[in-house]
Amino acid sequence: MKKNSKKTKKLLSKSELSENAEKLHNLGVELMNKSNYTEALANFQKALIISNENEFLLIKGKCLNSIGIVHYFWGDFNKYLSLALESYKIFEELKDKRGMAQSLISVTVAYGVFERFEELIKVNEKVIEIFKELNDDLGLASALGNTAIAYYELGKYDESLELSLHSLKLFQKLKIPVGEINALVNVSNLYSNLKQFEKALEYSQQAYEKSYEIGNDYECSVTLLNTGNFLISLGKIKEAKDKVQKALEIAKKNDYKEVIKDSYLSLSNIFEGEKSFEKAFVNHKLYTEIKEKIYNEQNSKEIANLRTRFETEQKEKESEIYRLKNVELVKTMNQLKEIQEKLIEAEKSKMFLAMVVTVNHQLNQPLAVIQMNLDLIKSGNWEKFNDKDKKYFLSIKSSLKRCSDILTKLRILKNPKYKKYIEDLEMIDLEDNQILKDE
Repeated sequence: MKKNSKKTKKLLSKSELSENAEKLHNLGVELMNKSNYTEALANFQKALIISNENEFLLIKGKCLNSIGIVHYFWGDFNKYLSLALESYKIFEELKDKRGMAQSLISVTVAYGVFERFEELIKVNEKVIEIFKELNDDLGLASALGNTAIAYYELGKYDESLELSLHSLKLFQKLKIPVGEINALVNVSNLYSNLKQFEKALEYSQQAYEKSYEIGNDYECSVTLLNTGNFLISLGKIKEAKDKVQKALEIAKKNDYKEVIKDSYLSLSNIFEGEKSFEKAFVNHKLYTEIKEKIYNEQNSKEIANLRTRFETEQKEKESEIYRLKNVELVKTMNQLKEIQEKLIEAEKSKMFLAMVVTVNHQLNQPLAVIQMNLDLIKSGNWEKFNDKDKKYFLSIKSSLKRCSDILTKLRILKNPKYKKYIEDLEMIDLEDNQILKDE
């Protein structure tokens, strides 16, 4: 009896450890959903240690995938992908279909970030097969939607449309409004890309009605804006203006910056079509201002994530040093820190170069077209312009030259210097930078 009692006690102890690991993982998920990634990671790692020590493979698989998701939010997509693949191997060994599907979904997200869409589609075929085996219509609807997006990115709109419509039917069957709205938006955008604007308008209006029905202001603003843009394509300018202005009103009330930005651009296009050039100019200026604000906020967020990621990794390495009490490891850590800082600087330079190449590539041709059109306008109409027209014309010419000068400075800039912009955000100092041309 004593022997059996000891065995029972040992099993209970292991059961308690498993329960604790599961609780730590679940707490990590809650913290991650609240964007507290540092604390979430700490809980996932504690759960992972318990799982490794006691061979709790199921919990280990969950922890690896969750840790990968934290790294995704921090922008370390290679780490995210490697952990997702490691997690998948564990679930595959356990023959845990749902775990396999969740890990593969993470793999497809990473492939999407890396624009490896063909591989994404191939992996998602496995996900779709698993959800069919599990009779999981919700998972199947989401997986079909993800594959549809990949086909969309590859320009295969017919294939994307077929899958999006299938996904839409499943969400409607399940009566999941958010999924239905997203599918309706995807379908409307696909019809727009296929130049079937009446169909695009039909599905966009359905998406708005469903959004209004559930009181989702964000989706209301997005679907109203989309509807307005489709009406522009159909030449129904008056109706389009009404929809876009309503979208802008909702977006302003809730501070949906992306929707505000796109609404100003659409209004600028509408006013230009009505030949209300002053209103078009004002709205385009508002569009440019909020676009810059969004860009600055995104940069600040990325810098904060990079700093948090660096500090977290640094703390992990420091803890390992203290645990081992090894002076040589301290020296190695300092060297690694120096290397890491150099890598960060190198990555910043790489990002700067990529940004410069992209900006020059995307803007030079439109600027040249604007310059050409301005020259044509001037050659045929300058004498007819009143003083106010000439003032606006010269203002546009001046702004155009400034844009061209900035692009030139960026293109030949080496080792950019920075100056404070707002709070912790820096900007490139184009005036004080020493510009060096290649020999």
